Amino acid sequence: MKLRTNLTLLLLVAITIFSCDEIDKLTEFKVEQDFDTTLNIDTAVTKEAKPQAKSTAEGSWSEEVTIDLKDNDDVSENLDLIEEVAINGLTYEIINYNGPDDVAITNTQIDFGGTVITIEDTNLKTADDNGTLFTIDDAAKLGTIANKLKTDKTMTITASGDVAGETTSVTFGIKLHMETTITIDVI
Repeated sequence: MKLRTNLTLLLLVAITIFSCDEIDKLTEFKVEQDFDTTLNIDTAVTKEAKPQAKSTAEGSWSEEVTIDLKDNDDVSENLDLIEEVAINGLTYEIINYNGPDDVAITNTQIDFGGTVITIEDTNLKTADDNGTLFTIDDAAKLGTIANKLKTDKTMTITASGDVAGETTSVTFGIKLHMETTITIDVI
């Protein structure tokens, strides 16, 4: 008899817990939001002539953009009800390069609201011509970026670095693509 009572009680507790989870799932909805933005870099650098050496140029650059969760109507109507922001993918590519063949970006980083991602040195023409897509897959940093976006609802993204090569000026873009899932709990 005692075993039967305990089993009944255990069954009721299991049903209650399962029901709460199911009810919670019914009050949530997920919004898939892709953020596509381009950091357009236009830098003029001066040549430094070195005796008996090839002329080279180096120049620092910095550019920023802001993304905002309010850009999505479903999210903007429920900003206070955001339960979670998850980043499903983060990529970048070099686009619209205009300059000599031998110019590269060096010492490059992208700052996502305080979380810094280091970018590998890249030949700009080669990356643009090949349509090379670079993936950022550091799970800890992606989690930090997602949490900051959940908390602040907006994020300023700043890319900075140097260009090195034989040139007086170059232009290029760093196209960012961030795939997110935003969970909103209406209750």
